[in-house]
Amino acid sequence: AALVLGRHAATRPAGENVLLSPTSLALALRLVTEGAVDGVRDSLQATLGFAGLGDAAMGDASRARLRALAD
Repeated sequence: AALVLGRHAATRPAGENVLLSPTSLALALRLVTEGAVDGVRDSLQATLGFAGLGDAAMGDASRARLRALAD
């Protein structure tokens, strides 16, 4: 995902701004994790820092991260 976004940012015309939100990317990947299975799900969970957590715990962790940003 980072390579695709990096390529997209690199191909923008000179002087055009690109804004990538780490929080938005993490939440989007969290949603993808919900639908992933087996090894893909495990890899996504590890990448997002949710290794070994169930769905409820991942949801709690995501909400905690969003609350921390709001404070």
